[in-house]
Amino acid sequence: RALARPNILMFGDWGWQPDRTHEQMQRYQEFRRRLSTECSKRHNDGNKPDVVVIEIGAGLAVIGLSGVGIGIGNIFSSLVSSVARNPASRGEIFGLSMLGFALVEAVALYALVIAFLVLYG
Repeated sequence: RALARPNILMFGDWGWQPDRTHEQMQRYQEFRRRLSTECSKRHNDGNKPDVVVIEIGAGLAVIGLSGVGIGIGNIFSSLVSSVARNPASRGEIFGLSMLGFALVEAVALYALVIAFLVLYG
């Protein structure tokens, strides 16, 4: 394993280093060869291949959870701000904020269900 470094040198040395590019291409081709061998072996056994693409798809499905965190923060910051301005309306506003919280949490559950479907479906 090596550090990911650019092939362009810095600080006034604008030369390209083709040896790094060649080495990276060889490692990539070796990875693809091993991946295709592993996938075909598992396919012949009747098993699904567990490749990186599945993990990336599940990670993309879980991105919705960041929006859920932002939504929950917005709901409760608005609740605190509203109650601070008008304490008498606490009961009415609290019910509406709980409804908003439940709807935002439903989105989180949908994102998790999609992630699990991508992983195990």
